Amino acid sequence: ALMVINVLLPFAWALGEHTRVDLLKQRAFLAYRQVKRTEENEITRHMREQLWGSRSGGLALTAPRQQGLIHLYQQYCRERRCQQGPAAC
Repeated sequence: ALMVINVLLPFAWALGEHTRVDLLKQRAFLAYRQVKRTEENEITRHMREQLWGSRSGGLALTAPRQQGLIHLYQQYCRERRCQQGPAAC
């Protein structure tokens, strides 16, 4: 699942962008939205708690949301720029 989320679908989308094949981009995007989430990890748990607190229990954590949480962590928390981001790390 990680290889599909992190490698295959982004590659398919980029190939569609490069070759101007919109159908390939659309299919890659739709497949990405339907991919089951991977197992939660320390980063996604931490960021989910920072953003949604105790209300996060009922939140459907999809693969795109997991990727978004990891991206926010890498861009803000890991770089010690927490105050510039959407959540205090």
